[in-house]
Amino acid sequence: MAFLTLRGGLLLVGAALLWWGCPRKIVRRPSSAPLSTAEAVIQRLQASTPAFSAVRLRYQAVYESDTRQNFQLRVHALGDSLLWASAGLMGFEGARLLVRKDSAFALNRLAREYYAGPLDSLRRLFPTVGLGDLVALLTASWPSGFSAFSWSWDAATHTLSTRSPYPLEAVVSADSPLRLVAWRLSTPQGQLTLTYGWRPDASPPQLSQITLEWPDDRRLHLFLKELAFNPADLAFPFSVPEGYTHKPLSAFFR
Repeated sequence: MAFLTLRGGLLLVGAALLWWGCPRKIVRRPSSAPLSTAEAVIQRLQASTPAFSAVRLRYQAVYESDTRQNFQLRVHALGDSLLWASAGLMGFEGARLLVRKDSAFALNRLAREYYAGPLDSLRRLFPTVGLGDLVALLTASWPSGFSAFSWSWDAATHTLSTRSPYPLEAVVSADSPLRLVAWRLSTPQGQLTLTYGWRPDASPPQLSQITLEWPDDRRLHLFLKELAFNPADLAFPFSVPEGYTHKPLSAFFR
């Protein structure tokens, strides 16, 4: 019995030495596809976009013009159907904006009295963009409505660009996972930029700052203070109409 055990052990050792000494075919794992096309880049960005039905954001906002103003900005959104934004100072809300089916007057008034040119440019550029795409801009995610445009990819500068009808560029990070770094929109009224700053110590990384710049030396800085997806206590100071359906953003500017 001992001889059989010894013989079996020698056979195992011999087989191991034979396996080790024989040439073997190297198994190469397929590497990730190079980012050589705009479609591949957009697919990567879409894959990292969080799926949510509701989101709550709170910003510390600084508006710089002739004078410097500090205020709080809150944004509540339900998917691609309803958006509520409010701005307040010292705990008191002074400006509110509700975008839904029965309150299109809010954006119409804003377009007529304040930023008619830039808003009209956005309407022409994004005729099919919905409210969810606006929330995506706030959360550094890829707006699904933007995928309908014809994009080109410049691997040297890590930039997606389209020229229909106004030049629009999306700067993408060079490392993995892919992240949106900035948006640049050129209109007849000047260039509008959204810049995202990522915290390296965050896991997963979260949006920390957005900067909007106008050509007449006006700037709006938004510093993220709170970001919650699908918050259980998400509440609006109004009742959502029954049977409310999504309408494209262009419907609010007619």
